[in-house]
Amino acid sequence: MKFNNINVSIGRNAQIGKNVKIGDNTTIYDNVVIGDNTIIANDCIIGELLNSYYDDIENYKNPETIIGANSLIRSHCIIYAGNKTGNFLGCGHRVTIRDYTKFGNHCSFGTLDDIQGYSEFGDYCRLHSNVHIGQHSKLGNFIFIYPYVIFTNDPTPPSNICIGPKIDDYSQIATGSILLPGIKIGKHCLIGAGSVVGKDVGDYQVVVGVPAKIVKDIREIKDRKTGEAHYSWPYRFTRGMPWAEMGFEEWNKINEKQMIKFLDLQKVTFKYSKEIHEAINKVVDSGWYLQGEENKNFETNYAKYIGTEYCVGVANGLDALVWIFRAYIELGMMRPGDEVIVPANTYIATILSITENGLKPILVEPSIDSYQIDDSKIEGIITSKTRAICIVHLYGQCAYTERIESICKKYNLKLIEDNAQAHGCKFNGKKTGALGDAAGHSFYPGKNLGALGDAGAVTTNDALLAKTIRSLANYGSAEKYVFQYAGRNSRLDEIQAAVLNVKLKHLDEDIQIRKNIAKYYINHIRNSKIILPTVFDDDQHVFHLFTIRCAERDRLQQYLTDNGIQTNIHYPIPPHKQECYKEWNEMSLPITEKIHTEELSLPISPVMSKYEINRIIEVINNFM
Repeated sequence: MKFNNINVSIGRNAQIGKNVKIGDNTTIYDNVVIGDNTIIANDCIIGELLNSYYDDIENYKNPETIIGANSLIRSHCIIYAGNKTGNFLGCGHRVTIRDYTKFGNHCSFGTLDDIQGYSEFGDYCRLHSNVHIGQHSKLGNFIFIYPYVIFTNDPTPPSNICIGPKIDDYSQIATGSILLPGIKIGKHCLIGAGSVVGKDVGDYQVVVGVPAKIVKDIREIKDRKTGEAHYSWPYRFTRGMPWAEMGFEEWNKINEKQMIKFLDLQKVTFKYSKEIHEAINKVVDSGWYLQGEENKNFETNYAKYIGTEYCVGVANGLDALVWIFRAYIELGMMRPGDEVIVPANTYIATILSITENGLKPILVEPSIDSYQIDDSKIEGIITSKTRAICIVHLYGQCAYTERIESICKKYNLKLIEDNAQAHGCKFNGKKTGALGDAAGHSFYPGKNLGALGDAGAVTTNDALLAKTIRSLANYGSAEKYVFQYAGRNSRLDEIQAAVLNVKLKHLDEDIQIRKNIAKYYINHIRNSKIILPTVFDDDQHVFHLFTIRCAERDRLQQYLTDNGIQTNIHYPIPPHKQECYKEWNEMSLPITEKIHTEELSLPISPVMSKYEINRIIEVINNFM
């Protein structure tokens, strides 16, 4: 092609960079910036006037349009005013790009692509021919869109609402697919040809069909002959990519270190995002944000799930335990200075709830096998001041035993459960939270049943206890402006209750996924340095945490981090070694201390992929 510059029109405020070539019959409007070494072929329009020009021709000012350096725009392309592109833009013939869209570097568009404006593109977005992108769409980096794909944006056509799809990094949309308004597609996804996608899609998913459904994790797709993974595609595709010389693995280490998260809360919530959004919007629209129908419904639903007569929603799990002890004090069943037997191996909240009420914790060592309170060590430390045993279903495993129940009956002690980590756990068919006189529950976001903030509850069959706790958590009031107790504001709000009502419906399903992952870990982790959890009964562990032990715990944790696996420690410092309990610092609890120096928690959640699970096993088995 020769650039004869016949019939070329360039606006008076346009800025043309060095070594720019412009073909015949091309128009460059005012306020356009063309980067160096760019080629614009015949019959193109750059900075096309917007509709507002025709409303007020005399006062119209064309918005700035930027075309990045080293770009190639082929014949008959129309790029409207207000667009800003990165460097190395590539446009095939007859591409239309409407106003106010932003592009990263190395974006390319095929013949007859139609970009409808107000959208965003990351780096290395590749669109083949005849693709339609509706307004307000958003594409991440390294996206492939194949021919005849349509991004829609009007949920109730015709309307004034425009909500385009959002596509995250490294995903591909195959030929003839339709993406419905507002849907979100995660990273490294593959949308099969001809699919109609109407629901959000998480990371690494293959989605196919009308309507589109998730069929597998993309990393499970193998070459039939070699057995090698086809995906993620960057590992095998290099043409035109920034990792062409060094390979994706090395490039990725430099540019984007991807970790297997210990717990991906966004993905956990994403699984039920539609239901959660609907539930939250219902609360917002109701105008009733405290002590309303959602709270009542959750208390009813959760009491039924646990198997108790009463459930009282409170602000968090610590408060749940605090109010149990406080209520017993108000009812004359305990008094400051009384003793509560409690496991030494626990999260500090259990201990705080006792000391906050002026009660005295009596710490008992755990079993080295179960990590739960050792019931053989309880009866010998009971005194005339002992009023309760508080068991903690730590890590999701049941701590209740018939021996503990027998001791409570023999000495007329209250049995209180800290059920913060064991929602859905059972003992002989009966759920934890219904095994004692009262139980405190936490719905911190990371729990098996997690809210979107802090939340908690008390379950019990004691009507008077439930009534007293409800008053204490409402400033000490059962009747408006009448205060029987010096309480606090510790109420469960309507939005958190609404979220919990949604997630409670799916809790047993999520627990079963956790159990399956745990069983897979136990059957496949083969390393003599690793001590796996002991499971005595399938129902007695819901695997809020999957805890292993290793004498070289810190080295193991660093090794896993270096190999892209996040872990956590539960817990690095036991309660009796904390600064807030200095009077206990010299106490010797060797089993507790051994657990706290060796314990490491591996990723486990209902949204983990098979790839992630197998990767974790592979890395641990190679630890030397």
